[in-house]
Amino acid sequence: MNITISLAAALLTAWFGADAIRKRPQVWYAASALLSVLTAALSAAGAHPAGFAGRYLWPPLYSGSLACAFFMIVMWTGAIPNGSAPMKRLMPIRGELSVITSILVFGHALRYLLSYGSLWLRDPSRIKAWQYAGLALAILMTAVMMPLFVTSFKRIRRRMDPKRWKKLQRWADLFYALLYVHVMIFTLPRAMQGRGDSAPSAFVYSAVFISYAVCRLLKSRAVKRRESSGLARKQLAACAVTLLACAAVLPAAKAFAPESTSSEAPVTAAAEEPAADSESENRVTAASAEAPAAVTAALEGALPVEGETASKAGEVQEAEDETASSEQQVPEEQAAPTAEPPASASEDKAEQTPSAAEPSAPASGSDPSAPAAEQAAPAAEPPTSASEGAAVAEQGSSEVTEPAPEAAKTKYRDGTYSGSGDGYVGRTTVSVTIQGDRITSIVVTSYEDDEDFFADAKGVIGSMLSSQSADVSAVSGATGSSYGIMRAVKAALASALNE
Repeated sequence: MNITISLAAALLTAWFGADAIRKRPQVWYAASALLSVLTAALSAAGAHPAGFAGRYLWPPLYSGSLACAFFMIVMWTGAIPNGSAPMKRLMPIRGELSVITSILVFGHALRYLLSYGSLWLRDPSRIKAWQYAGLALAILMTAVMMPLFVTSFKRIRRRMDPKRWKKLQRWADLFYALLYVHVMIFTLPRAMQGRGDSAPSAFVYSAVFISYAVCRLLKSRAVKRRESSGLARKQLAACAVTLLACAAVLPAAKAFAPESTSSEAPVTAAAEEPAADSESENRVTAASAEAPAAVTAALEGALPVEGETASKAGEVQEAEDETASSEQQVPEEQAAPTAEPPASASEDKAEQTPSAAEPSAPASGSDPSAPAAEQAAPAAEPPTSASEGAAVAEQGSSEVTEPAPEAAKTKYRDGTYSGSGDGYVGRTTVSVTIQGDRITSIVVTSYEDDEDFFADAKGVIGSMLSSQSADVSAVSGATGSSYGIMRAVKAALASALNE
């Protein structure tokens, strides 16, 4: 949650760095300007960091939540009771904090101006009405903030009349109200759709800004009435009530959110060739499974059965017929010219398998309780002598015991795998399906980026499927969201590696 991380970082910086800020404010101003320019440049180039920095440090910078957190500190400094420890610690650097925060806001405004400006140039219809309202509000906020920013420098403040300066600073409350509305314009729609951590962020923003407004009114009333005692207790009670109200209102507002009509369809690779390969693999697998049974049946027909008498004329004639049938199965270049090949594959199969109308007589001495399939198995060419029978048996035994060649090891395991990566605003999660060492489908299951830019970024999915790689070029104008999808796919592929 960006705003929570930003608030913690801003509080720690302001509290423990108060002395350094007061003594060398120019260093902090320069550092803030450098950070703003660097953030805007990296964001425009799409060079978002990954890992811990990309997950926890980068989002507060480019989303503007760090600048907003510093404004919250400046804002609340004017609402806490006079003489309190936070007032004594933070009030002396309130002007410096205002300058630092304004510089960070300028970087945030520049980055969004480049992003939405490029989107507007490509397709103005992609920008929604509420986004136009947020941009218009940002322009109004900048107009209000500029005089407050300039007069926050101590050199300029000293040259101004104190009453005039104080009167000008009252516009800060209007700026805070506009800031809250601006933030909620971009956060609340995503929160009502349940995207990312927008709902908790909306709760934090609402709790901080609304509590400030209530506490600021309570302090103004206490100052006018000169009531110094009991103010802190009243403010704490007001904050508790505000927290409960925000916790109750935001979930109720989500119930009135319009249902999203867009559904994420899986993007799959062309399946013609993989399907043909799959059918070939299935046929090979079936043939491999039937081979041991055929060899076993051949052995059973080749080996003499106990009690069988070779002198019986009927069996000799049957053996000759089967011998002629076997010769017909020899390849054409090796077959005898007198043998007439079967007219079709079905006739060949019929000659190899005893028909139901003319069942072969079971060998004498065979077990009548033996399975019918075993007795009806097609017999191979019977040996004419005991030595040939032994040779056939030895050959069949070697075929059975010969180990099958090991299948080539694939890079990825077949199946569907999930992965997540850091995008433009937050996390992007995808589901990747792999079959036969090929990426066959990529489905985006969740994302936190702006929908307008993310819709363009989905173009990298087709590129990844075509190249069978997650290292493709990002979509211009949606580089951050593109990198989020690619990082998520890389994470899914890493979990599918066949170690």
